[in-house]
Amino acid sequence: MYFWNIKKLKEELIRDGLSQRSMFMYILVSVLLAQLFLAIAFLFPSKDAINAIDYIKLLIDLSVVGAGTYLSFYANGAGSGVQFAERYFSISFVVGLRFIPLLIPLALLTGFAVGIVKIAFGITSVSSGIHYATLALVRVWLVVMYWRIVTHINDVAKAAHA
Repeated sequence: MYFWNIKKLKEELIRDGLSQRSMFMYILVSVLLAQLFLAIAFLFPSKDAINAIDYIKLLIDLSVVGAGTYLSFYANGAGSGVQFAERYFSISFVVGLRFIPLLIPLALLTGFAVGIVKIAFGITSVSSGIHYATLALVRVWLVVMYWRIVTHINDVAKAAHA
């Protein structure tokens, strides 16, 4: 994997092209950096002090994106698989678009559940509860989304080898 030497990268692309493993490494590093920069953009600058939950959220998100991308590569046949980039980016795009509308009813359901808990237990303030429930919900949503991406890539890889 080349980090700075564009000349050698171009030579390899012209001569042999990238192996599936090399392509996977570029994709993995790219999606992790994108996730990291996205998370940092939400953390800094912040009106509130950054706390342990913010760091835990960042760690979970990076872990899910990294593991999901690795499992996608593995489901595609790892180093012996073919067309990883094409499958990963196209399937991730479609699954991502299909999962966006799921957040709305899930958020409403979470708000409803928190409202019931508030009434049932006579709690006057649930703002931190709603915050934590939302954080957990988004993390679960991300895990399920990657599970679907991995499943679809696996289906395509198996069908292509049949």
